[in-house]
Amino acid sequence: AMPFNVQAATTLQEIKEIVKSEYVGEINGNIDQANTINEIMEMLDPYSNYYTPEQYESFIKSVDMKQIGIGVVIQKHENGLLITDVLENGSAYEQGLVVGDIITKVNSISLKGKSVEEGQSLLLGKENTTVKLEILKENGTTVVKQLTRKAFSIPNTTSQILYGNIGYIQLQSFSEDAADLVKKEYEKLTQKGATSFILDLQNNGGGYVESAEELIALFKNAMFAYK
Repeated sequence: AMPFNVQAATTLQEIKEIVKSEYVGEINGNIDQANTINEIMEMLDPYSNYYTPEQYESFIKSVDMKQIGIGVVIQKHENGLLITDVLENGSAYEQGLVVGDIITKVNSISLKGKSVEEGQSLLLGKENTTVKLEILKENGTTVVKQLTRKAFSIPNTTSQILYGNIGYIQLQSFSEDAADLVKKEYEKLTQKGATSFILDLQNNGGGYVESAEELIALFKNAMFAYK
């Protein structure tokens, strides 16, 4: 087996070569002088991340909106990870966590400066295991909660009628079935009398390129054309 330090150096060099050949943005620094993977990532745009195999598996599960964790949607914040949605079938909801809470620590590990993916890898785990969170509330107080991880799924699409004839569709992730889900919401809203549509991609964490292409094809096929 290859010694760990040699393997790490090989991985670092491989990442440098990939960045040199594939990265299209501006590199903020000298990539050849970087000594760690984190140093390389800091030279790239905010959307560039390195995933360990465990983090990559967690990311793929999050794209398909299926998880074992505490049942929250999170985004990066200067103090940790901001909760943007709390799911009714999750343990966070049962323990009284709300939108606007900031998770500052997971099992005593600070989340300050950590990416969403790093935070997810700490929050997710095996079913029925527990995780201790430190939560910063909007009023400035800090509380500690012990939560049990359990399986949950995030509803990927929601929809409603606005102002009588505007159909509003929100898409949380470009999962494998994203285009089909949006099409179903479109048909449901059309039956309710919608004649124009808003597709909301705020807080969408990304996903499969193929799903995004399928969604664009729906627009190209004039499914969303004004009537």
